Amino acid sequence: MIKKINIYGKEIEIDDSKKTVVVVQTDIMAIRAIKTGFVLKDRFNVIGVCQKSPKVYYKGWGEGYFPILEDANLTKSFSEILKSTKIDCIYYHNPGEWSFIPVYESFLKNLNIPLIYDINDSISWNILYAPTEAHKNKKIRESLLSLEDRAINYSCGIVTPGIQLTEYLSNKHKDKKINTFTNYFCDFGSIKPSKVKHSDRDKNIHVACYGSISANNKSGVYYYEEVFRQLLKNNNVIIHILPSTYDNLNYWKSLSKNIIISDRKDPISSATDLSMCDLGLNIFNPRIWGTDLCKYSSPNKTFDCIALGLPILAHSSTPNIFDFVSKYDVGFGYTSKYINGIDFRSIKMEDVIQKKLNINDDVLKKVNINNHSNDFLDFIGLFIQIKSPYRYLPRSLFPQGFHDFKCG
Repeated sequence: MIKKINIYGKEIEIDDSKKTVVVVQTDIMAIRAIKTGFVLKDRFNVIGVCQKSPKVYYKGWGEGYFPILEDANLTKSFSEILKSTKIDCIYYHNPGEWSFIPVYESFLKNLNIPLIYDINDSISWNILYAPTEAHKNKKIRESLLSLEDRAINYSCGIVTPGIQLTEYLSNKHKDKKINTFTNYFCDFGSIKPSKVKHSDRDKNIHVACYGSISANNKSGVYYYEEVFRQLLKNNNVIIHILPSTYDNLNYWKSLSKNIIISDRKDPISSATDLSMCDLGLNIFNPRIWGTDLCKYSSPNKTFDCIALGLPILAHSSTPNIFDFVSKYDVGFGYTSKYINGIDFRSIKMEDVIQKKLNINDDVLKKVNINNHSNDFLDFIGLFIQIKSPYRYLPRSLFPQGFHDFKCG
C-alpha cells in the first residue's frame, strides 16, 4: 500500500511493503550520498535530510532522485518524519558540520534504529594532512575527532568507498561489520555522451578536471596548481575545469591561456561536457601524496570519466584508482615520487585513442554502480532485520515540543 506523507510541505510517497531508510548528511549532501540514496531506493523507501541544498551547491544534483528535506533543522526533520512513518535505518554520510551526532545522542540513539556510518572522507585524515584554518584551533580539532569516534562507536555497520580503506578499518575496528561500496558511475537514467570531441576541431589533447577544485587551501586535496603546471608543459594540452562547486575559479584563469573554465552545470549537462574531452585528470595535490587521505581516496570522477569514454591520468599515491587504470589499461599511470618527475609531454593523441579503445563493454559494466548494488543493499537489509526498530515511542525520548505522536 502506498501512502503519502507531508513534511515541510514536501509530499513523500511511502510504500508500506518496504522498509524506510533516512540518508542524512549535515551541511551539504555530498554526491556520494546522493548516489547512495538513488541506489537504496531500488529496495527501500528513502528520505534524505541535509542542512544545505545539494541542488544549489552541486548545481542540479539530487533533484528528482529521491525526496530530500533541504535546509533542514535536523532535530525537527527526524521528529517530523517520525510523526508520519517509522524509520528502519539511518544512513549517515560524514562529515559536514557533524551536528547530527549530538542530535542522534539526544533522542535517536534510544530508539534502537540501526545506524550505518559511511566513511567517505575521514575527518581525522583531513585534520592531519589537509588542515583548514578552523582545524588549527585545538578545541575545534578535538571536538571533531571526538565526534568521529562517537559516530563509529554508535554504528552497527560501516561503509567505505574502497577495499584499501575497508581492510584498514577491519583491522582497527574488529567488532564492526564493514562493506565496500565504490563510487562507481551512476547515470540516473538520462546521461548521454557527446558524439563530438574538442580535439576533433583543434587536434589538441583536452584534459578534464572534473568536480571539486579549490584555490583557497594549498594543502587541500583539490588544489591542482602544481599538477596543472606540470601538465601544461605538454604544449598540446588544454585543461578544462568542469567545476561542481564554487571556489575562486578566477584564480585558475591566471595560470595559463590553456586553462578553460566552464560554468557550473547540472549533472546531465556536465557529463555531456565531460565526454567532449579526451582524458580525465585524477591526480591529486602532490602535497598530500603518501598520506592516508590520498591512499584511501576513491573519487567519483574516476568512474564518471571512464563511463563516458575518457582514459584516466592516475598516480600510485591513490591505489584505488591507479590499480584499476593499470589492470584494465584505461589510462596513464605514474609512480614518480615528485610531480616534476612525471613527463606528461610524452602523451600523444594516438596513445590516448588506444587507451580509449580499451574502455570496452566489460569495463563499462565494471564501472556501472547498478552492477554492484545487490551486495550493498543486502548489507543494509541485514541490519534492519537483526536490529528491529521500535514500534511505539515513549514520550520521554523526544526533544521538547515533539512529544505528541507515535508511529507503528
